[in-house]
Amino acid sequence: MTDSHSNLRREALDALCEEAALLLGANGKPALADKPSGMASVASTSQLRVFLRAEHEPNDVLCCICGPKMDADKFVADACACLDRISSGE
Repeated sequence: MTDSHSNLRREALDALCEEAALLLGANGKPALADKPSGMASVASTSQLRVFLRAEHEPNDVLCCICGPKMDADKFVADACACLDRISSGE
């Protein structure tokens, strides 16, 4: 599901899902570490992509694409709380 002010094409959404699976791991198997990760980020001069895995629902992942000039620590804390609400059905 997407919630965005931009119209990302299906190919771009698929690429984000593939990136999330690579960075976080998929199906309980890590891709880059010894265990699946709960958070990953990719930064460039034009954007910050943040991938978060729900703590109690490991198949729920939130991907956020943000501008480069933001308070990343605060954003991640707020995004984690949002994902917890979504995953718990609130």
